[in-house]
Amino acid sequence: MSQKDENGETVNSATLNAFTLFFIGIFTFIWTLQSSQNVLTDLKVVVQEPSAFYAVMWLAIVSTITGNYLQGEAFKHISSEVASIILTTQPLWSAGIACLVLDEHLTSTELSGGFLLVVAFILNTLNLFDKM
Repeated sequence: MSQKDENGETVNSATLNAFTLFFIGIFTFIWTLQSSQNVLTDLKVVVQEPSAFYAVMWLAIVSTITGNYLQGEAFKHISSEVASIILTTQPLWSAGIACLVLDEHLTSTELSGGFLLVVAFILNTLNLFDKM
């Protein structure tokens, strides 16, 4: 699907999505090089071990690229308000699933942040600020 930019030119959303994923990959790789002392050892294992390489490729292609593409396609069929609600509550879903599936425990700070997200979501849904 295409959309118009501020100059009225047509921009393909799939192209924008591809550029976004490309730059996220580049910045993630740079961040990994900066933050991990064993990154070259880990990279060597991934390159030399076929099962590790296939696992990384599966995560990159199926989980990231396909998921991001399908999300972009799905957002074309819903309103911007619903899309913003879904994206705003994404951390809540992630934390909830991590608690249920991975037995993670949330700190009081994380619970407070979740509470603030829910309050903001409710206030936005009720349009209280538009009535002022």
